[in-house]
Order: sequence, then C-alpha cells, then structure tokens
Amino acid sequence: MAKLSPAARILVWVQFLFNLAMGLAGIFVNAFLWKTNHSIAAVARFNLVGFFVAMIAFQAAAWFTKRYRSSVSLSVGMGFCAGLTLLLLVTGEQAGRWLVPLGLLYGVGMACYWAALHTLTYDLTGDEGRDYFYGISGFFNTVAVTVAPLASGQLLDAISGVQGYRLIFGLTLANFIATMLVSRLIRDRGSDRDYRWREVWLPARPNPLWRRIMWAHLFLGVRDGMFSWITLLLLFMYTGGELAFGRVNSVLSLTGLLAYQLVGRFLNPGNRRAALTGGTLAHLLVTVFMAVFLNVYGVVIYAFFAIALVVVWSVPLASLSFEAIESQGEGPRLRIEYIAAREIPLGIGRVITIGTFLLLAARFGEIDVLRWHLPVVAGLLVVGSWLVR
Repeated sequence: MAKLSPAARILVWVQFLFNLAMGLAGIFVNAFLWKTNHSIAAVARFNLVGFFVAMIAFQAAAWFTKRYRSSVSLSVGMGFCAGLTLLLLVTGEQAGRWLVPLGLLYGVGMACYWAALHTLTYDLTGDEGRDYFYGISGFFNTVAVTVAPLASGQLLDAISGVQGYRLIFGLTLANFIATMLVSRLIRDRGSDRDYRWREVWLPARPNPLWRRIMWAHLFLGVRDGMFSWITLLLLFMYTGGELAFGRVNSVLSLTGLLAYQLVGRFLNPGNRRAALTGGTLAHLLVTVFMAVFLNVYGVVIYAFFAIALVVVWSVPLASLSFEAIESQGEGPRLRIEYIAAREIPLGIGRVITIGTFLLLAARFGEIDVLRWHLPVVAGLLVVGSWLVR
C-alpha cells in the first residue's frame, strides 16, 4: 500500500470493515427474508424498494456530501446500515412483513455509503493510480468476504433457527458501528459547497464520452437489478443450507481475490475498453449456460465464472467513468454532481428489470421467467459495453 496516501489507506480499511459486515450478514439478508415465506418475489420487492430509494436518496446524499464532506456522509451511511441490521434483530421471523421499511433503510444506507465512497475514491486517487487502488481494495475486500461467510455459515449451522441469525446480525451491528468510527479518521478535501447539477445535465459543451457512460450505466443497472441478489439467493436455495452456502461463498471469494489481483496488475488506461467488452461477452455466455442448467451445478458453475468476470468489466467501467469526469473542464469541481448523475440511469435500469421480473413472475412463475429473463439482462449489459467504445 506504499503507493497510497494515508487517507486512501484508511479508505481501504473502511471498505474492508464494511465488506466484513456484508460478508457476515449482508449475503444472508435475502436468504433470511426468503426463509420467512419462500418467495423469490418477496425478496425482489425488498430489493426493488431498496434500489428505488437509493436512486432518490443518492441525490440528497450527494448534496449532503458536498456540503458537509464525504467522510460525514460515509458515517451517515453506516448509521442507516446499522439501523437495517437492528430492525432485522428486532423483527426476527416477522421480517418478511417489514419489507418496505427494511428496503428504505437499505436504500438510504447504500446511497450515503456509495456517494461518499465514489467521491473519496476520486479525490484520493489519480487516474494512473486508480486501477492500483481498486486492485488493493479489491484484495482486502475479498479477504473480508471470504472469511466472513464461512464464519457465519458455521455459526448458523451450530445455532439453528432465528437465534443464529440474531447472533450474526448482532455481530454485524457492532461492525457497522466500528466502521462508522473509523470513517471519521478520513480527512478529505471538501468542496465548494455549491451543488451545481444543471451544469452536469445541461452542459455548455457536451462530452460524448460522458453521454456514452450514462447510457452504459442504464444497461449496467438492468444487469445489476437482478444479478446483485438473485445469484446468491439461487445458491442458497440450491445448496440446501447456511453452512454449504457460506462455504461456497468463501470459495467464490477466493476466485474474486485472484481476479482482482490480475486486474490490478494488468489493467491500464490503454486496455480498459477491451477488458470491458470481453468481460461482458463472457458473462453473457455463462449466463446462458446457467439458464439452460438451472440447478445446483449450473448455478455454482455460473457463480465461479461470474465473480471473476464482474471484476474484469466493472473495474474498467469505473475507471472510464472517472476518466470522462476528468476530461470535462469543470470535472474535478463537479465530481460529486457527475457521480450523482450517473446513479439516475443506474437506478432506472435496476427498477425496470426487477419490476419486469415481478410482473412476469406473477403470470408465468418465478423459475420459468428466470430462465430467459437473466440471459436477456446479461445481453443488454453487452450492449452497454459497446456504447462505451
């Protein structure tokens, strides 16, 4: 971590603690909600509320971030994540009846966290060192999500029922509080406090690269709206329990660890677009494979390939987004406005794809819809990658 500034190093640790919390309980939230009523649609509704709220809350979080510094927004996000975990602790088996409040807390927490994290990443890293930062942070994050699911799976296997979930939710609550305290150590540069969204949406000189980035994020949202939760839920359903689910997630995370190391070593500004296109095409192929063989073997094989491929295309897309911001004359001063603007097409894509799934699943059945809905979603991501070229 010698290439990173002290503030960037703290940011790496904040991400590590956050992902440790998400590894302990975050990956089990959807599984826990599914266990309360065995309905994929119910889990989809929780995520739909979360994504819709996050899209709106991100704009408020961006304004808050610019006015009160990114590190403060980061702490606020951890507070809402702690609130989500506390509500799960209190409601227990009745959590399925609290999908809207849970989704609201989830959406606001994620909005504040990611608004601050994206801004801090931009502020604390330069274009030449940004891929290195993503590689280092990806390494530590993968360590967190490798160890934590295995530990959670062991605990849930040893302490069955709601009591086991209450234990890991309690540990996660403590972790979020610790993350909140560590985030206060970051000293970011702040901004001019004037939130100028009009200059991003109605620029005097349109930026073709930024326009393509916005369209690409619409298609990324279409993909993310389903795959951000359905893969883990299918793994839980088909592996048959918390212990096996935790073990599979730990092994998957090791695959992600290797992918982050390779991407951090070989990715550079010259090959970002090739990695983006190749990664999304390969992801489409493995998604088609899973749709044809929608069973424990197909889902596990897909998950192993997908966790590496997501790194291959997501890291260059993030770097290209920052490159587009920096190419604008006012880009550095309007960095928060650009980051917030990017979340609008991302959120719209997420809401569209989950809403479509819910409408179709009510008529044709959840599993039958997944068999063709997921490949279509993956194919649209390929379209988004071509737009960036």
